[in-house]
Amino acid sequence: TKDECIARGLLSNVDRTVCTPCDSGNFVFKRKECLPCTYGRYAPTATKDECIACVPGYATNNVTGSNDCIACEAGKFSKGLVSECTACSVGKSSDNAMSYCSSCLPGRYNDLPGQSFCKDCAGSLYSTGNGTVCNRCERRYYYS
Repeated sequence: TKDECIARGLLSNVDRTVCTPCDSGNFVFKRKECLPCTYGRYAPTATKDECIACVPGYATNNVTGSNDCIACEAGKFSKGLVSECTACSVGKSSDNAMSYCSSCLPGRYNDLPGQSFCKDCAGSLYSTGNGTVCNRCERRYYYS
């Protein structure tokens, strides 16, 4: 029957005698047609009604009709259900497949966006707060 076809991610022909598959990366829309998954969603095999949302740390890389979500590379993140990963801002970093970027710890910094790690401040320099730059200690002071 038509409902049995749709439950399996297939379309039924008019006389309901044949089920026709939709391709991966598609879903059955209003029991009538195969449509590609929208940005941030995927279908490894055709689904009914709606494609599966990408989880945080993954995206479809600006592709509709995706059959998989791709892990965000180090230095980028996603909250999920997005078309592309976002670069970490200055003063932050991330590993692969992350849903957030971590702030640089004291004594470390990041002066560029999209970084996978924070750099150590050199010598007598220090960083606090936003971790975007290293500061020189004032005369007669040192950072420990």
